[in-house]
Amino acid sequence: MSTYADSSQAVVWIDGDAFRGPANGTEPTLPFAAAPQSGATVLLPFGAIKAGFAITPDQEIKKYDVWNNESGAAFYSVEGNTTTTIKFRASQLSKATVMTALRGGSISETSGGSGVWKHTEGSGEEFSLLLQLKGADGVKREADWIPRCKLAKKPEKVKNDDDLDGYEFEIEVLAPSAGGQAVVPLTNWNPLA
Repeated sequence: MSTYADSSQAVVWIDGDAFRGPANGTEPTLPFAAAPQSGATVLLPFGAIKAGFAITPDQEIKKYDVWNNESGAAFYSVEGNTTTTIKFRASQLSKATVMTALRGGSISETSGGSGVWKHTEGSGEEFSLLLQLKGADGVKREADWIPRCKLAKKPEKVKNDDDLDGYEFEIEVLAPSAGGQAVVPLTNWNPLA
């Protein structure tokens, strides 16, 4: 029987939040705060998030072989660049959610005092993203800081009486303009300690 199974090293993420800010913002010094900031800018909360986040890195690996290699494995391989997408469903019509869905567009009243507001979609915008996760143990915290990203495609709108109104966001992670990591994982504990 294994003697290496250790439940203290397992995590179930039971809660989390997402925030957006200006593209190429500075990494939050307090990424687990209730109102995190990027520099002097307080990040906008998305509010209700349904079913968490899916962070998917993708990397092409090119394999090379030679005719006299009979080992059953590639002779040589080269790793390409990694691209990352993030998917989540925002189920609250918060300012952050609506701004993201508008893709850089705007909302304006059709005529003064009419009470009718026209939503005009833009052609795309870049922003920063902070994802926060809280563990079931009440102690562990993780955050992923994305300094620069944009919507990978127009969001699917969920509008019916079977579920909460919301948007399915697919976020394309972009290289930060100042260089560095495109996705910066942060924890409140050192898993290597």
